[in-house]
Amino acid sequence: MEMERISIRTPNALCLYDGEFCSGTLDFFSRLEDVPKTKEASILIDFSDLVFISASAAAYIFALVTSSQFYVSNNIFSFKLPKDKETKLLFERGGIVEAIKSGGGAKLNRLWDSSPFVCGGNTDISKFMSVLRERSGQEQLPVKLGAAIRETCLNIYHHAYGGPSRLVPLIWWSYFFIDRDDNGPFLNALIIDRGEGIPKKIQKTFPLYSSQDDSVCIKYAMLPSVTTTKLSDRGKGSVDIKKPVKVNKLSKNDKLMIISSAGKYTYTYNNDKEEEDIDELPSLLKGTLVQWKLYF
Repeated sequence: MEMERISIRTPNALCLYDGEFCSGTLDFFSRLEDVPKTKEASILIDFSDLVFISASAAAYIFALVTSSQFYVSNNIFSFKLPKDKETKLLFERGGIVEAIKSGGGAKLNRLWDSSPFVCGGNTDISKFMSVLRERSGQEQLPVKLGAAIRETCLNIYHHAYGGPSRLVPLIWWSYFFIDRDDNGPFLNALIIDRGEGIPKKIQKTFPLYSSQDDSVCIKYAMLPSVTTTKLSDRGKGSVDIKKPVKVNKLSKNDKLMIISSAGKYTYTYNNDKEEEDIDELPSLLKGTLVQWKLYF
């Protein structure tokens, strides 16, 4: 059978934070998602025009590309690197090229040795904690971040794919790094799944939310007592996921962001007060993205 060749070009910027670029970014992701992933497919992702890529966009591309490489064909994708010198350097030195280049399980295993991009399943959570500490250069992770990451990964295992994902080795993807801005040094940690998304789960479980916006459903899911299992001893996970932001006394600029389907939820904590902001995205993002930005 003749190989089907498809080329998809990125916009100038890939970013889910800035409203100016969000629509184009989601459109690019949607085009990539819609391409049939078969062993006969050959998909060129053309980054030639790219001059900016955010952490969330890089993490999402990592998840999208490597899930198909692992489950369909390890050479399904090829790439043209950005023409912009700084962006190309970020791809090469920041680990993006190494993370998305052709390869299957062996490549993904090698990423655990030195890359800020890693992925795995439920049995890899402890290893992930160790790698995150080691690779970020921090003897101790920000307070309560370990518990938050464990809870997020357990939520993915139990809920993202319709039930416990015991037979699937690859269910979450992560990107993490240390950087600095005007507010000081910070750790950025992202976890992504490619499941059905928080809003759909809430809409199916709670009739009052069946027609609510996706962002409203995410905000409801983050209430302490809410669980789609409807068991009285569950539903505490959202507290753990928010705690790294709530308990960090070093900064007022920490942030938790969750994007799932067409909903965006942002959590901050300042002056002993929780602040929750929600927005609707112009189109859907597959799965769920959780991101902590924590200053130290």
